[in-house]
Amino acid sequence: MFLLIVIALYGTLSSGIYIKSFETKTFKVEKLYIKWDKKLQLYLKSADIQSKKRASEYNPRNIDKIVDEFPYITNIVDSIKIDTLVVNSMKFSIDYSDGSGYVSIVGNDFNSSIEANMTKHNLYISSKTNFKKLKSNTEASLNIETHELFVNNRIKLKDIDITTYAKITSKSV
Repeated sequence: MFLLIVIALYGTLSSGIYIKSFETKTFKVEKLYIKWDKKLQLYLKSADIQSKKRASEYNPRNIDKIVDEFPYITNIVDSIKIDTLVVNSMKFSIDYSDGSGYVSIVGNDFNSSIEANMTKHNLYISSKTNFKKLKSNTEASLNIETHELFVNNRIKLKDIDITTYAKITSKSV
């Protein structure tokens, strides 16, 4: 029975699933397309999710779990494009294709964008965050083979401008 369900699901996903709109009490989805050939393709025009959790209740340390799983995600995901995702009052857009991606986040008093490119041996991340009076730009690159991490950060607050640079090297045993 389980095998039959898996075969039916794969057959459906290999042809593609299109949902024009779907709505419940807590979320609304418009124009969702999912297809699975060799890898997963997902396109979403818009989604609005009303969560009972406030933004302050989310733990930013959970990003570690996502980063740990990132190499596995790139093996099964070909592309993800989400034009507009609203979670409570925060607005996101996501564009990911074959190892490169862009995320934009807009809140009530800030906006942020993150760009990431991943090849077999390198991960490059660029981040820009703007608050009302504070601007921050961070660039980081990690060479997976040599275990070298380069970080360049610039923070501007009114007349204060701070730039930092770091190179971290780790030897594997």
